[in-house]
Parts: sequence; structure tokens; C-alpha cells
Amino acid sequence: MSRTIFIVFISLAAVFTLRYWSDNNRITEQVKKKITRRMEEGMLDSMSITRTLECMHMPSFVQQLYSKNKNYPLWLNDNGLLPQADSLYNLLKKCDEDGLTADSYHFSFIQNTLATLNKNAFNTMHAQQLADIDLIFTDAWLSYSTDLALGSVHDSAYNVYRSNRLSAMALPDELYTAQQSNYLSLLALRLRPSNKMYLELRRKLAIYRAIQAKGGWEYFPDYYCFKPGEQSAMIPVLREHLASLDNTHTASDLSSMVYDRKLEREMKRFQANNGLEATGMVNAATAKVLNVSVDERIMQIALNMERLRWLPTEWAADRIVVNIADFSMKLYQHDTLCFHTRAIVGQPYRQTPVFSASLTYMVLNPYWEIPARIAKEEILPAQKKDAAYLDKHHIRVYSVHDNEGIALDPDSIDWKHLKPENFHYYLRQEPGPWNALGRIKFMFPNKFNVYMHDTPEQALFTKTIRTFSHGCIRIENPMQLAHLLLPDDSLWTSSRINDIIEQEMTLIVSLPRKVPVYITYMTSWVDEEGHLQFRKDVYGQDKIMRTLIEDERNSCRSPFIMASW
Repeated sequence: MSRTIFIVFISLAAVFTLRYWSDNNRITEQVKKKITRRMEEGMLDSMSITRTLECMHMPSFVQQLYSKNKNYPLWLNDNGLLPQADSLYNLLKKCDEDGLTADSYHFSFIQNTLATLNKNAFNTMHAQQLADIDLIFTDAWLSYSTDLALGSVHDSAYNVYRSNRLSAMALPDELYTAQQSNYLSLLALRLRPSNKMYLELRRKLAIYRAIQAKGGWEYFPDYYCFKPGEQSAMIPVLREHLASLDNTHTASDLSSMVYDRKLEREMKRFQANNGLEATGMVNAATAKVLNVSVDERIMQIALNMERLRWLPTEWAADRIVVNIADFSMKLYQHDTLCFHTRAIVGQPYRQTPVFSASLTYMVLNPYWEIPARIAKEEILPAQKKDAAYLDKHHIRVYSVHDNEGIALDPDSIDWKHLKPENFHYYLRQEPGPWNALGRIKFMFPNKFNVYMHDTPEQALFTKTIRTFSHGCIRIENPMQLAHLLLPDDSLWTSSRINDIIEQEMTLIVSLPRKVPVYITYMTSWVDEEGHLQFRKDVYGQDKIMRTLIEDERNSCRSPFIMASW
């Protein structure tokens, strides 16, 4: 009897030992231990493990995802890689459709892994190698998804709202759920900006990539100048270029060497779409734009898609949009463009900033409280040259130490010996036709103290490049904007507003509803007619963005050395 009990005991012990040994030698259990060790010892940041360097872009997010999965691998099980791995590869393979670069997300590593990690190779790899593979796949999924939603530039000086938006989103939960359910592409579709401007640029990017695949367009010598009626063997080259952009030409059109009226109309449209004066004649300036390569245009489109990822996904139906690079202002009501006017923006050394705010009130016949910097750098030298300058421009002088607001007599001040460092005055220009702000200003309080306003210098609106202000935005036809913003009732008739202006009475007018204002810098976008627009990079922001994106791509937030294969 005791022998039988002993045998049973030994048999049960063997079963439990075998099960324990089997559980602890399952591949996923071994990989879990290696992942846990990476986490506990901070080895995502280590450079001392082995040989193959991969950069962990989002180590803290990686840890959050694995904590949800109790540090078990996300992309493999005991039998090999899961279907999610192929889903991730397919997503990254197409990420250039959103202007992103696959190599920023471990694409080469993932491609090589999928190509080489067959069943036999999988069984010969040790747990640390598999753990590292899983970690890299996770980092690729996280970094791609967040870049798609919020932008690949992390610098808060440019992508101002990225950190706050990232904190507000439940991304780790969503990314984990999508990964576990293999809904990667569905989540990517939701994370992608859904506003019309982004989606239209995305479609145009695909067209330009197709042009790139065909070899781009032929160089057009800048010494050729054409006007209607002229003939040249270079005109078919011009036709081919324009045809590649709209696909409306027939074979006979393309072969014609005559600069006819149809071609003139198309050239005018091309010039307008590129911010040139639409003369319809080909000159050196037009040739320069024609010769911007398709590679450069693709980059320009991608940069502006990146800018749109920095902004709210959905824009308000009623909104004002200022495009600094286009020198324009647009008012949308119920998502329909109802007012479009020319704008003047900041000089290159006093740039109008990019931001968003809410328009809350207007001021009729405003005073101009002259900023101290302008007073010291511009008004003071002008007054030194001409003792009557302040009087001529209706500018009053006040002491910064005087709280009673009593204007000083300019003749009582020794302007000749006054220096910027001891300039203890503030200047204010009186309302009137001479006022630098014109007859009205539109206020959307912000930390930059930037607003929109009228201007007495109307002739500047005829210039193609309109960078003349100190940072604020001057707009043409401001009264038309005012009427569109005010309630449609008898209180704010045109005659009443005109009476107030003629009386030079300063009046604050509160708006019944706040109107969101988006100050943007877009050098490429699709207009309301579906035409792709390009503009000169007047502030050099495209160049800065390219550098930032390259720096992000080449930076290694957490150098991660994988176990060698």
C-alpha cells in the first residue's frame, strides 16, 4: 500500500514539475522575463548590451503599453510573429502618403525581420533577441501613430500644442486596444487629421508622387520669354509641364508650338496658383517657378501637411484664417468662404507669429498705443530729425510715471540728448485718418499682442510681397469684415458705423459670439476651387522645418542596443 502511495506521489510530482518546467520554458514566458528586465533596469536607455543600434523614440510610452500587457510580448507568441506585425509593416510602407518617412519608424529593421524570421529562424533565436524585436515593433507603432496624429516635429517652440494634446489624448489605451485586436489601420485612419485642407493636400501629394515616378518635368530655360501669338520649339515643353498638373490637354495641344490664347489662360492660372502676377506672359520669374523640381514640391506639400498636424483636427465652422505666406485673410461662415481679402504681415525681422485665438471685440476709431520698442527704435530717431514729427502725426507723449494720463508738451523734452535706455515715456497716436491702425481694429487677445486692423497705407496692398508691418495684420476692406461679423439688425447699420467713424469717436463693439482666429503659415494648400497653391517661403520657415524634421529623424532619444542575431 505504501509503495502504491509513493508511486502516485512521485507521478504527481513529475507531472507538476514537467508543467512548471514547460510553462517557464514557453517562448512568451522567456521573452516576458527579458522585457521585464529591460524595464526594471532601465535598459531601454542602455548602450552596453550588444551590437545593433536602434533608437527608441518613445521609451516611456513603450513601458506604458507593456505594463497593460503585463510585459508579455505584443507582436509574437510561441509560434512566431503575429498578423499584427504584417499589419504594421503595411502601414509603414504607405506612410509616405501622409508625408512621413518610413525609415523614421524602424522600417528597414521591420522589413528585414519579416523577410528573415521564418519558423526555423524563429526557433533558433534566443529570448533576448525576440524581446528586442518586440520592443522595436512597439516603438515603431507608437512613434508612427503619435506623429501621424500630432506631428513629427517635437520642438515646442514650433509644435506648440503637441505636449498638451498628447497628454489630453488616451493614446496608450487606444494604441494597445488596436494592437491587440489588429485594428492598426482603422486607428491610423482615425488619428489622421480629418479636416478638408489636410485630406486635399494628401490627394495632391499622391499626384505629385506619380509625376515623380515618371521622371518629373523638363527644365525650362529662363532666357525664354513668351507672349500670345509667338512660336517656339520650347512651347511644347511648357505645355507638357502644365499638362502634367491638370491632365486636360489633348495630343494636338501638346505638340503645338504656338503660344495661343488657351495656353495664355493656363499660364495665368499657373502664375496665380504660385503667387505670381498673373500676366499670362512667360518671363524669368515664371521660368524660375516652373523649374522648381517635383522633389521640392513634394517636400513642400509634406511640410504643410506637417503644419496641419500641429493644429486642431477639426476647425470651427465659423472662423477667420490668416495665411501669412499668402498675405491673405479669409472669413468662413458655416464652413463656407464668404469673405477673402488681402493682408499685410510682419517684416522678416518682426514676423507675425503662428497661433490661434478668439476674436471677441472690435474698436472703431482706435488709438494706437505705440509699443515701447517702436517708440525707441523708430519714433525717437524721427523726432530727433524733425522736431514737429509728433505733432504732424498726432502723437501724444505721456510719462510712464504719471498715472493721471496727462499729455506732456513735446517741446519740454530734450529730444536731442534723449537715448533709448532713458526713454521713460509712452506714446499714443490719436484716432483719425492719419492713425496707423486706420479706422478699425479687430481684437483677439493673445500673448503676442497681435491683432488685425485697417491702415491708411492702402497702396501697399498692390504689392505682391506684403511684409511691411511690425507683426500685426493689416487687412484690406476691413469695414466689409466688420459688417459680416456684426448682427444683422438695425443697431449696426452702415450709416451708423460711418457716423461713428466720421465723428472720430472711439467705440468698443463686443461681438455676440466669439469667432476662432487661426494665424497660419502655409506655403502650400488646396483652394476652394481645388487648385493646388504654392507660395514663396518669405520667413524661411520651410527651411527651418526641414532641419527640425531631419534632426528628429537623426536624433536618438533613447539609444537602444539590441541583442545581436
